[in-house]
Amino acid sequence: MTPKGNVLEGVYDSSFCTIRLDPSDPGADLAGHIATILIRLQPHRETLRTFVDDGGELSFFIGWFVDGNVGATLGVELLKALADLRISLELDVYGGMGEGAET
Repeated sequence: MTPKGNVLEGVYDSSFCTIRLDPSDPGADLAGHIATILIRLQPHRETLRTFVDDGGELSFFIGWFVDGNVGATLGVELLKALADLRISLELDVYGGMGEGAET
């Protein structure tokens, strides 16, 4: 489907969606954003699990652009929720990408 919900013709080997997380959002943190997305996916639990059980792959690819030392804690309940939906987690951290960084 397209972002507007229109059905696409054909068969595709892979698919993806992009969700931009707004770091200026009050109280925004990585774990909170992931938790919010997982809540939205929960009604599709059986479909996601079947997809993976039938050989498909699901993952959250997170590109994290940072300056300096940052970190996040992904608690056991969040990791359990990811596993329950059969979603892997990929973190790709890009350092020195802010103001004054050399390109």
